[in-house]
Amino acid sequence: MMMLNYNNTTLVTRKISTIQHRNGDTSSMLVKGYLILGIPIISSPMPDVTNGVMAGVLANSEIIGLIHRFQNIERQVQEYLYAVDYA
Repeated sequence: MMMLNYNNTTLVTRKISTIQHRNGDTSSMLVKGYLILGIPIISSPMPDVTNGVMAGVLANSEIIGLIHRFQNIERQVQEYLYAVDYA
């Protein structure tokens, strides 16, 4: 019995897309009539994943960055202000 691995296989497309980069639309409506995301990504609200600075940078790309809630209120406010400064 012959075993195939990645080096033994090739994927061949049947149809090549003709959509040009400027014609593609990746936006998605998160809340009807209120919140539209340019790229449909929401970051994880974990302290090692999304802090205030990261949330602000993501906001510039029309992506939602959620700041985690398991910290005291002063730290949450500080993270929010970082997000606003970087947005």
